[in-house]
Amino acid sequence: MHRSTSALLAAVVAILCSAAPLAAQKLASSESPPRSGGPRLTSGEGPIRSSGAITVAPFMGLNFPSGDLSRRSNTGLTFGVQGTWGLGVLALMAEASYSNFTGKLENGIEFEDFSTVEFAGGARAGIPLAGLYAGGLAGYFLSYSNEIDEGGDEFDVVPIVGIHLGPADVGVRYKGLLGDLDWFSITAAVHFRLR
Repeated sequence: MHRSTSALLAAVVAILCSAAPLAAQKLASSESPPRSGGPRLTSGEGPIRSSGAITVAPFMGLNFPSGDLSRRSNTGLTFGVQGTWGLGVLALMAEASYSNFTGKLENGIEFEDFSTVEFAGGARAGIPLAGLYAGGLAGYFLSYSNEIDEGGDEFDVVPIVGIHLGPADVGVRYKGLLGDLDWFSITAAVHFRLR
């Protein structure tokens, strides 16, 4: 778990540090008319939901297994990309991600690592407090392990709540409402507006 936490913190710092020059460029160009081409770092939840806005966001997550998965897996990491399309009141989302959990040694039995690839779509809407949002994803999870047979490939609904302040989008989600494999995840992302 310590290695996973350190890796996530290093990755979040790297994302935020790489986003800082883009944020400074956005502030410097705010006095002049907006440029027409190229992605721009978003600031806050409003620009994501703006009508016609299209964003792309790399994200990472720290996953905490629960239920049966917690008996055979340690904390895991997620790496993914999310796209949004603003409709004014809410934003539609599509995402793809890869999650990995390291195997656990339990009662003398060593469990294998477990991985899953997710393809999902959903929506998120702002909550009337600065930067807060809630939403959900419906997705298909393709699992890879020689030992996990009760989960396998499965459909699940994943509720999400989060806060988007400045360039940082931090969320909490739970995978396990319908599927057999359960985990909580803390995610961090930055969104780049394409349109």
